Amino acid sequence: MENDIVWTPVMSVNDKNIDSQHKEIIETLRKFGEKIVLRANINQVKGLIDVFEDYSVKHLDHEEKYMKAHKFPELDNHKKLHDSYKEYFKDLNKKLKDEQSDQFLAKLVDIERFLSNWWTNHILVEDRKYALYIKSHPK
Repeated sequence: MENDIVWTPVMSVNDKNIDSQHKEIIETLRKFGEKIVLRANINQVKGLIDVFEDYSVKHLDHEEKYMKAHKFPELDNHKKLHDSYKEYFKDLNKKLKDEQSDQFLAKLVDIERFLSNWWTNHILVEDRKYALYIKSHPK
């Protein structure tokens, strides 16, 4: 199953650095979907999940600093969403650590679907909130 998440200009948060990071996240999700379709080696897929987790967590940390610098009033609520995302990966890594091939492959579609849905909603809904705030409250 390949996901159908693609970058569109409506996803822009009016910051080139964050937009670039979002594009990279979306591209990595696309590659993840391809690995599922190609039934890639379990270690390749686990490696891609590790890289994705590392990159996305760094992105979320950067985003929080950006919102703080712009005094975004809903930062605490937004950070809670980020924290729950990070918890998802902690739980996922525990579950996948000892997975066997058949069990692991069966979960990949659910993982990919969750990540695609989470990022689509996060960029289009949650990140849109700080983008609109910052646009209307320039430094």
